[in-house]
Amino acid sequence: RAEKTITVRLIDHLLRADLQSLHRQRVGSLNGRIRRSIEGYVKLIKLTGMDLAPAVFTVVFAIGMAMYRQPILGIVMAGVVPGAVAIVLLQMVSQKGVRLALLRNKEELDGTVVEQLQALELVRAAHTIGKETERVDAICEQMRHREMHHHVAMSVYDGLKALNEGLFFVAIVALAIMFAAEGRIGIGDIVTYAMLYGSVLAPLRDVHRIIDEAAGVGGIHRHP
Repeated sequence: RAEKTITVRLIDHLLRADLQSLHRQRVGSLNGRIRRSIEGYVKLIKLTGMDLAPAVFTVVFAIGMAMYRQPILGIVMAGVVPGAVAIVLLQMVSQKGVRLALLRNKEELDGTVVEQLQALELVRAAHTIGKETERVDAICEQMRHREMHHHVAMSVYDGLKALNEGLFFVAIVALAIMFAAEGRIGIGDIVTYAMLYGSVLAPLRDVHRIIDEAAGVGGIHRHP
């Protein structure tokens, strides 16, 4: 329903738009941007309702159970969340420009290909197939270069997330062992807190992915 509604509204707006503004847009680029905007909007709704909400509830429940059984361990366990969210936000801010640049490259590629197909007979008659292919190659090479830099940056942030998660895991297990040695908790509770921490990490990783993907589709939707 959301996809249908937003599609009808967007096309209605497009048909009423200033013709001069439409003439400045490539047909292929405009069509690709429309489809990606609609798909991004629907994907954002799905991510929020089907992935983000269950993940948040799982994290809250696991941390609440840990605090109920041993407040200090619960507080330490909750400490992994601010650091993880801060890393994701930093990742979003630093990679936002790269994502938008990649989207513009894809739109440029769409527009170029549609133009070439519309003027296919002219291209063949003028024997400019090589030049047109070089145009596509230049756009694809620019996309490849940006994608590589983006992947390298993402791997660095993934390493920071893993380091943050590992440090808190060591801290929780060490505290649990110390409390068990003092008799404040049972020996078996060490495994219990390790499992509760795992229950926090699994949905927290989903939150990382959801926020990251939402940033990408949000960038699409803001530039329809």
